[in-house]
Amino acid sequence: MGGGSSRQAFRQAVLDLISTKEAVAGQGNTFWERYWSDPSLTAQDYFALLTTEDVQNLKKDASGNLTALCFKVVERISVATTTACTGPNDHIAVLNCVRLLTRLIPFLFEDSDWRLLFWSPANFSATQEGEQPQALAQVLLNSLADLLFCPDFTVVPKTKQGPENPDDLSSIDSCEHIWEAGIGCSVSPGRTAAIDSHRTEIIKLLVTCFSETLYYKPEEIGAPNRWMLHFTSSENRHVLPILTSLLNVTCTYDPVGYGVPYYWTMVGDPRGDLVEAAVQLLCLVLDYYPHSQVNRLQAASQPQAQQPEPGAGNLFCGYVSRLHQNEDLEFVAKGMINLIYNPVRHTYLPYSIKKVFFTQELYIVLWKMCELNKRFMIHLLRSPVLFDLVVPILINILESRANPAMVGMLHVGVFIFLLLSGERNFGVRLNKPFVPRITIPDIPKFTGTHADLLFLVFHKVITSGLPRLQPLYDSLLTILVNVSPYLKSLSMVTCSRLMHLLESFSTTWFLFAKPTNHFLVFYLLEIFNNIVQYQFDGNTNLIYSLLRTKEVFYQLSNLPEDSYQLVAPTRPVDNPLADTNQLEGDSKAGSEGTSKNTDGQVVSQIEPTPAVQQSTEGGHVPMPEIEPAGRVHMVEVEVEHNRDGLDTPTSPLQPDDTPTSPVSPSEQDQTILNATPPQVTPTRTPPPQATPVAATGSPASQREGLPAGAQTYASAQTYASAYDARPSKGKGKPLKSPLTRNLMPLNRDVARSTQSLVEPVATPNFKPTPEWVRSWKQKLPLHTVIRVLQVLVPQVEKLCAENDVKTDQEILEYLKNGTLVGLLPVPHPILIRKYQTSENTEKWFHSYIWGVLYVRNYDPPIWYDTSIRLFQVAKPSVG
Repeated sequence: MGGGSSRQAFRQAVLDLISTKEAVAGQGNTFWERYWSDPSLTAQDYFALLTTEDVQNLKKDASGNLTALCFKVVERISVATTTACTGPNDHIAVLNCVRLLTRLIPFLFEDSDWRLLFWSPANFSATQEGEQPQALAQVLLNSLADLLFCPDFTVVPKTKQGPENPDDLSSIDSCEHIWEAGIGCSVSPGRTAAIDSHRTEIIKLLVTCFSETLYYKPEEIGAPNRWMLHFTSSENRHVLPILTSLLNVTCTYDPVGYGVPYYWTMVGDPRGDLVEAAVQLLCLVLDYYPHSQVNRLQAASQPQAQQPEPGAGNLFCGYVSRLHQNEDLEFVAKGMINLIYNPVRHTYLPYSIKKVFFTQELYIVLWKMCELNKRFMIHLLRSPVLFDLVVPILINILESRANPAMVGMLHVGVFIFLLLSGERNFGVRLNKPFVPRITIPDIPKFTGTHADLLFLVFHKVITSGLPRLQPLYDSLLTILVNVSPYLKSLSMVTCSRLMHLLESFSTTWFLFAKPTNHFLVFYLLEIFNNIVQYQFDGNTNLIYSLLRTKEVFYQLSNLPEDSYQLVAPTRPVDNPLADTNQLEGDSKAGSEGTSKNTDGQVVSQIEPTPAVQQSTEGGHVPMPEIEPAGRVHMVEVEVEHNRDGLDTPTSPLQPDDTPTSPVSPSEQDQTILNATPPQVTPTRTPPPQATPVAATGSPASQREGLPAGAQTYASAQTYASAYDARPSKGKGKPLKSPLTRNLMPLNRDVARSTQSLVEPVATPNFKPTPEWVRSWKQKLPLHTVIRVLQVLVPQVEKLCAENDVKTDQEILEYLKNGTLVGLLPVPHPILIRKYQTSENTEKWFHSYIWGVLYVRNYDPPIWYDTSIRLFQVAKPSVG
């Protein structure tokens, strides 16, 4: 039968099913085989010939026929498993049944009554005497799991005789048929394009079966998904081989192949489709947890816990949490990082190697691996390929900052860094020098470390990203705070960016625009304090930058508190940020998502309603627009300061070399990050006293352990204190000193930007009050920086006056040869804010995963033209 006549025959079969008024359940095999026996039909044919109108008509006018069709299709798949799906006829029938269900199930999920169809008893299933028959959904899932390890259909048959040619797939040991070498399998069993294609289609049907969540409202996300519950429980005997097969196929995939340019365009790449489908299924099974949120948090924090009892939890997550062999951890880390690095890989010949387009799914799986398995994250931080992960994620964050469709991907990248920054080893590893192997757009050339790259990218996101990213500022700065105690040296370019952020965030028109904006200043001050207290010796660039912007710190300590001064803030006409040069690309990158008010000022727009907005122009489903995640929870833990470890970033990294102390419930409540950051000053640790250490120790003890030739700066008490002499309560002129005219001017065009940062979205009806200002102003952690200014400003002024200083380098050399031992306050404890899963972030994450899968499954478009309720789907306007 030719292709045209085959399609015509199937189309007629569909019309017969709609128009037949009599019950068709009792029809013979000849009637039903018309729907799945034709070998020339493809998945695209089933979607084209069985239209949306046809399915709706079946649901409305021929519901009995549609029910019978579903039962017959599942029965045909089940029968194939009992005969080991041998022969081409069985292969064709199973594939066409899989395609038919992939087309029908999304429409059945639209209505709550039709969802119950698959949980009706499957009377055709064989059961022992006295047992209830399994539900139709259970029969289908069990059959699909069996078919994933069917010889000559989805796995290459072994040559030896015996159980490799069984009469029933239930007698096969699927652990002997893992798809690819890797975890649990040392030798690749081989592959063919047909086998990879069969696996892909079955996985797509499994993903479709789990998509019932798409048809629930966002507030109903917690509703149980019985499909997922069955597939991830002990009732699925193939959990372990399915998990290892999915991981092995993903981590062994090399889109570059043999390295021959354009090889993939000549021979095709069926393995690429399988890998993408495998990653999508991994996203779903690792994101599902059948118990309450509290139990989920406990399970995520105890990766070494025993395997969950049968039926008590997600066995996929249980097995992932128990991965512990170094070779397995290295295999997963290298394989996933190789794929994540692929899109940013540069070649001399354009498009000469295949690029992968499922980076978002890879981010999700990596996030889940780190969240579920503490050993994996520790191993990742040790791995030499860590920076092959860090750099691509930073590039994606940078490129996504002005693209509304990529907001979700940016969030996941930030969450990965938030998770990693909770470990001391991550901050230590960032001291590795950065040698650019690929071009990073919109970032100035610099000589420094990977920490510099991290700071510069985050600065770019804050200053030229979409206005809707403003709720993400606290997460970005939290990452910088977490790594700051371990950074041995920051470049001058990075320091100027930090000063720019402080100057922008500390202006009254920004501080008083929202009741939580002042927390951003707390974070920046904590970064400075950490570096000054723990990494002073190598950070002369930062010390010099602090001296150059001393007026900002004096202004912070003199914030107005009088009610007549706390008026509704507006951007000042003479604001220096509005008059200076912008960084290259800032204007272009930050122009989207903004509008102008009647005064011509740029005003940020943030949409308050979370939604995933999509369009379907051109027949394709573009990337959904994901709103910010909302609430992010973290807990503060104190870290013991290990001076040797900080000074020696190349020292062996130990998994547990970051001791932490538990946080009591009352303290934890004060450190929760909602849409805004928590109070930075820890309530359990009193502020350090102003008395310097030199007052209680001898000069010899103060200088013990200092490098040879290092000089101790004189105490600021021998000079007129600039800090104490400043005007009080914000009245009068700011302090002027010779430092302003003697030191070299900063390069202002690299430290200024006029994007969304300087136009905060004001909170409606918010009016700052003196009590509100005093409630946080007195807690500003300014003392350490002010002490540095007290000591160094007079001495640098004296140096400039007496030695005719002409270059910045002379001052930097002077600062490099000195020390503040005995002059600074007692070092504060290092506080690390660790990410903690919360109900709201889990809901956002779940919606984001399904938004990504909705977009990626466009050939064929599995869920198109169905009534999605989990997020909004914007239909293209007619005309």
